[in-house]
Amino acid sequence: MKCPYELEEVFQVVFNLSGSEIDVLMHLCDNPGTPREISEAVSKDRSTVQRYLSSLMKTGLIDRERLNKQGKGRSFRYSVDKEALRENVKEALEEWYEDRKDLIDQV
Repeated sequence: MKCPYELEEVFQVVFNLSGSEIDVLMHLCDNPGTPREISEAVSKDRSTVQRYLSSLMKTGLIDRERLNKQGKGRSFRYSVDKEALRENVKEALEEWYEDRKDLIDQV
């Protein structure tokens, strides 16, 4: 099951994600990968993708697992747990709606 691009507006409004962050998120829905793999797929610089991944991690929309790597350095694979994503989006959308409903009531 692919993440529907119709959710793009929800990601923009509720999570304040940029279009490029959404592109990375949508890619990860169906293609877990390392920052290098993701950067190649979305045609962005790896350091830029790293920033997007950090932002997405803070929102709780993506997961990260450490890969076993020989030698120096760390390597991670990023992915989306679709069930967790679904619940996270529903919860955030409900909170966003309640906050905005209270604002409208003040008018």
